Amino acid sequence: MKEQQKKSNPLYHVSSNGEVVEEAKSVLDLMIKKLGLEKAIEFIVPYLNEFMEQFIQQLLKNIESYPMFMAAKSLFDQFIDKLVTLILEVQHQILKKT
Repeated sequence: MKEQQKKSNPLYHVSSNGEVVEEAKSVLDLMIKKLGLEKAIEFIVPYLNEFMEQFIQQLLKNIESYPMFMAAKSLFDQFIDKLVTLILEVQHQILKKT
């Protein structure tokens, strides 16, 4: 099903001079290509992964009670909500420009 959907409605990024056409794997991939962020993402992702792992480990080490767990859960939920909102807004902006 997913393969059929991909073939029927693919996403493409066309370079500013119109010479290079690349298929995007997702809307996020399209956004990264459209904004020319491939190199920046390749550089940032390892550091971001390490930071997030250390942050989560430190936060989890300090949970000693249910109220502390709920506070940590609330932080995670807020972070995910903001991340999803950001991705949806960028997706909307990209689709609006195309």
